[in-house]
Amino acid sequence: KKALLDRLPDLAERYLSAADAILEISDRLALFRMLEGTRAALTIADWLIARYEHLKRARGFLDFNDLITRTVNLLARPDAGPWVQYKLDQGIDHILLDEAQDTSPDQWEVVKRLAEEFFAGLGARDMVHRTVFAVGDEKQSIYSFQGAAPDSFADSRLLFAGKVRDANAAFADLKLTWSFRSTDDVLAAVDRVFADPVVRRGISHDPDPLNHKAIRTDAPGYVEVWPSIGADVVDEPDDWTQAVDHA
Repeated sequence: KKALLDRLPDLAERYLSAADAILEISDRLALFRMLEGTRAALTIADWLIARYEHLKRARGFLDFNDLITRTVNLLARPDAGPWVQYKLDQGIDHILLDEAQDTSPDQWEVVKRLAEEFFAGLGARDMVHRTVFAVGDEKQSIYSFQGAAPDSFADSRLLFAGKVRDANAAFADLKLTWSFRSTDDVLAAVDRVFADPVVRRGISHDPDPLNHKAIRTDAPGYVEVWPSIGADVVDEPDDWTQAVDHA
C-alpha cells in the first residue's frame, strides 16, 4: 500500500474525481431512462386521447369537460354569445356556487359571462335584483387534477366586488369562522399552525390570521403531534479504503 501511494501520491484525489464522474454519469443515465419512460407513456396517452375523442365524435357524446369548454366557447362567440346571454338573462336571477375553491378557470369564465349584465344595468329585466353567491374555503381545495384553481376564487371575488360597488350596490365579503364539526382543541391547533403569515400564504390569500370557533363548545377534543420520521443517518467512514457498507 505504501509503495503504491509513493508511486501515485495523488491516487486518493484521482479516485474521488473518478467516483464523482461515475455518480454524475449515473444520474444522467437515470434521467435518460426516465425521459424514455415518460416519452413512451405520453405516446400511449396521446393515442388513447385521440381514440377517445374519435369515439365521442362518432357517437355524438359529450363528456363533462366538453360541456364546460363548449359553453365557454359558445358564450365567447361574437355571433352567438350575446344572443345566448340575452336569452339566459331573462331566466336567471341568482347564481349560486358551492365549493367555489374547486371551481376551474373555465367554470369561472362561464359564471362571469352569465353574470356579465347583472350589475351593468343593461340586462333584459333591469327591475329584477340579481345576485351572485359563492361559498368556499381555499384550504379545502382538492380538485387541482380537474383544473381547480383556488387563486381563481380570490381573483373572482375581487372582480365581482369591483363590479358590484361600481353599480352602487352592496357587496358582502363574509367570513364563516364557526365550525359545526370540530372542537375547540382541534381548531386552536389549526389556527396555531397557520398563525405564521408565511405558512398561511401557502393555503389562503386572506392576510388576516385564522380564527376558528366551535359550535360544540363542550365537546371533547384531542390533538397529538408526532415527530417527523426521516431516513436513518449512517456515519460513513472517512477512510476511502474501507467498504461503503462498513457501518
